Amino acid sequence: MRSLLALLLTGLLAASCGYSLHEPGLRRLALGEIRNLTTEPGLQDLLREALLQEMSRQGIVLDAQAPQVLHGSLQEFHLVGTAEAEGVFTIYEVRVGGKFYLRSPQGEKPLRGRGPFVVSFSATGQMAQVFASRQEALRRALRELAAEVLASLLYP
Repeated sequence: MRSLLALLLTGLLAASCGYSLHEPGLRRLALGEIRNLTTEPGLQDLLREALLQEMSRQGIVLDAQAPQVLHGSLQEFHLVGTAEAEGVFTIYEVRVGGKFYLRSPQGEKPLRGRGPFVVSFSATGQMAQVFASRQEALRRALRELAAEVLASLLYP
């Protein structure tokens, strides 16, 4: 009983100090093809950027020679107006989702993080402001998607 308590306290202490307890073998990862099957151009590049940032945050090194390769496709993108005032949309929703896989010497397995990931934003006024708000919401949704995909690798 004491050893169980000591183990739990050690895990709690490690977690509170910023250390993470995850799959120890995943320190290097190759990033394979990210296909964009949506009608929104450039999503694959934004997701790739989000994945690289999340890998860095999680202490995973990008290595083209790594035995594990993350790949997948973006399959959903929607921009929807959800509220309006005087016939003009004022609140919007960005939705993104996809399918991702880890290919390794043991085979290929599907990963969590399919989505949809939804981020709402409000925007009124000039079209440039609406577009800028849309881009920031899209980047946030892709960061959430990237975080969930990598979490499914680290914490299976």
